[in-house]
Amino acid sequence: MTKTLPTRVGHINFTYSAAGHYLYSQEPCAPLEEDAYIAQDVYFPDAEKRQLFICRPGAYHEVTIDVAFLTGRAGLPVVVEFLKPVISVTLSVIPTTPYLLQVFREDEENVLTYRHMRLPVTFRSDRADIQRIAFGHALSLIAIEAIDFER
Repeated sequence: MTKTLPTRVGHINFTYSAAGHYLYSQEPCAPLEEDAYIAQDVYFPDAEKRQLFICRPGAYHEVTIDVAFLTGRAGLPVVVEFLKPVISVTLSVIPTTPYLLQVFREDEENVLTYRHMRLPVTFRSDRADIQRIAFGHALSLIAIEAIDFER
């Protein structure tokens, strides 16, 4: 039995707007249109209702973020739809509240400690059938640096 390899890798980095404009030359945050990344078969349903914005680096809600990012209104998730199903999706999430993540093992008290680490969140399937993801329901500030996906 031969395993099928992913046929295409997609990447959306929010340093540039969907139209290819460098964000440093725009207002601090620019509204995201639902079909802004339709050329990559990625759709953001209800972007206006969810108040999705692409923001340039800066201070937001008392958090300083050093890269451009996608954000939405607190209490509503960022929803991403793939017009052609994908096998995996990775969100590069920026921590927006102070946190400490510690890793322990059975015989060791503390192996590693992470503070304010950028965290990749990956969703993977055994076949290309991921059509929609939602991220960030109750977070006070959602900050997604990039979205990567495989078909």
